[in-house]
Amino acid sequence: MVLLYSSQELRDMLSYRERWARRLVRDQVYRELSHYHQSKHDWKVGSKNELERTCDYEMTRNDLPSPCWQDQARTKQQPLHICIVGAGVSGLYIALLLDSLEMPGLTYEILEASNRAGGRVKTHYFSDRSDDYFDVGAMRFPEATHMQRIMHLFRHLNVPLSPYYKTETDRPYLFNNILAANIPQNRKDIFQLGRSHGGLVPDRLVQRGAQQLLADAVQPHCAALAQNFDQGFQRLMEFDHLSTSMYLQQIMGYDFHTVQWMESMTSATGLFDQAFSETVLDALDFDYSDTTPWWRIEGGGAVLISRMCEAISQPCKLNKAVVEGESSSRQYNTVFVTTTLPALQRMDLRSAGLHPAQRQAINYLQYDSATKVAIKFSHAWWRGPHGSLYRGGEAHTDLPLRVCVYPSCASVAEAPDQPAVLLCSYTWARDAQRIASLISDESPLGEARLVELLLRNLAELHAVPGVTYEGLRAAYLDHYAFAWDRDPHAAGAFAFFGPGQFRNLYPFLTRPAADGNLHIAGEAASPVHGWIQGSLESAYQAVQHFLEHHSLCDAMARLESQWSWAGDTRAGDHRISQLQVYLARGRGNRQHGL
Repeated sequence: MVLLYSSQELRDMLSYRERWARRLVRDQVYRELSHYHQSKHDWKVGSKNELERTCDYEMTRNDLPSPCWQDQARTKQQPLHICIVGAGVSGLYIALLLDSLEMPGLTYEILEASNRAGGRVKTHYFSDRSDDYFDVGAMRFPEATHMQRIMHLFRHLNVPLSPYYKTETDRPYLFNNILAANIPQNRKDIFQLGRSHGGLVPDRLVQRGAQQLLADAVQPHCAALAQNFDQGFQRLMEFDHLSTSMYLQQIMGYDFHTVQWMESMTSATGLFDQAFSETVLDALDFDYSDTTPWWRIEGGGAVLISRMCEAISQPCKLNKAVVEGESSSRQYNTVFVTTTLPALQRMDLRSAGLHPAQRQAINYLQYDSATKVAIKFSHAWWRGPHGSLYRGGEAHTDLPLRVCVYPSCASVAEAPDQPAVLLCSYTWARDAQRIASLISDESPLGEARLVELLLRNLAELHAVPGVTYEGLRAAYLDHYAFAWDRDPHAAGAFAFFGPGQFRNLYPFLTRPAADGNLHIAGEAASPVHGWIQGSLESAYQAVQHFLEHHSLCDAMARLESQWSWAGDTRAGDHRISQLQVYLARGRGNRQHGL
């Protein structure tokens, strides 16, 4: 498949988050190249607008100034020994890409510290019975324009998919001890949180609704970016130093209690600590229409990992932590690090030639918390007031469980009297940390207090005839709980950029280190952090940088031919990648050991 779109059409297909990320990288590259030119390099960069034009999507390697690339494309392949640290989605995808290039003399090995492949794609199976499982990690996939790489991978590996239902119609809402099925549009204070009911939030704001108040803050920036991205970008940059909570208080004028209420009703406790710019980008890119298809993997995310492991030529070496203590050191030409940044921080990187901003990103970039608890019951008891079984969708509450996710699988709907698994608590941020305090290292053992709490929460959230705590206790068969904060190999669920972090750290996460031989990959090094799509995009970019660094032009062409498609917005966008590789040169040694 080849790229058949013009530059303008490709820009139109880019998500706003991708356009934002490329603009940040472009501006950082411009600043550094300008500094190099003024100090010691005979390279005329020109204006920022000129750089923007030269960073167009159709530019090729031949357009680079001669001081940038002295090496000619290799006519004879030299042996290259590659290390991939981490057997999560990013690491496995890198191996898949390298295998597909069929490069003579290239070998690789995958080192995984844990006892399984998959990373933050993890499935817990209660038994071998169909649908008797839940996804501890990634579990849902929207078929949106900027999610095409994961959809392409599903097709490539013949991963079985089924619909994931997100409907919120007639799902329970329980706040302030008041239970409702939906939030009526004509009565926003149904939960009696306004001052006239003894609450803390001004009545006029409660009547407008938390979701609408958040939209009032976000939509002007969304509209500005959609109308003129450059002008909207500059405007939003004025507030990049503010968290969402700070913006709502300082710019919108909402008081403390109003912001706390908005966060509780629309998000999770602590998520308004993310940069306001991130909230705007989320609104632009993830406000899916009702017609957007959502999918789940039949058999769980572990099926994807199994298919990827079967498709690559080398097995993953498990229980291989990258630390001192091995009987001998290993030498590699190139290293791809695909772990989380907290895991990377534990490695000895003193000789890696990291840019100071890369060290900052590794040490300080925030990661969000996420905790899931699923309970297996003797039957599917979760029915609405009219007796119909909930299939898909979520219930929301201010009780500790916060979000309850109903299964989308057909088997539960077809045989509700059979054992079924309910994701009874899915939490993020501080909500997740509090649930995690009740989780043992040997779940489900030692978690009687957790089960007691959640069964009582479920009974309150589903207070309809026939649903009682005693009944749920009798229907309980088994459970499993997992907190990503407590996983020693992850130490967090996904990258969570605070004020100023995306602007100042992201451009360096996407740049190689160690003189171009060390590549950081993973969802944190992608605009689409928190999604498998981001892991794949970052892996693809890391392989691009590797090929650029070694002047492997033929392999680059094969990469695009095999792993690009009409509408792929990253293929052909080499200019910034080339400049990032160029700026990485000169730091570290050509070859380094782990």
